[in-house]
Amino acid sequence: MNAALGLKKGQQLSDEAIARLKNDDAIEQAYQKSLHFLSFRARSEQEIKRYLQKKDVDEQTI
Repeated sequence: MNAALGLKKGQQLSDEAIARLKNDDAIEQAYQKSLHFLSFRARSEQEIKRYLQKKDVDEQTI
């Protein structure tokens, strides 16, 4: 797995840890989508929110 996250092969994770990792991943994916969208030109906060909503990013993540 990923040593930076303190994960080791075969390690057992609690449901809470799995949920936290999934949430962190969703945030990272939304961030990467936002950067991609911004790479074309400057955007307003509202434009980015609409873009992420169209990409089916969870409202809580936005």
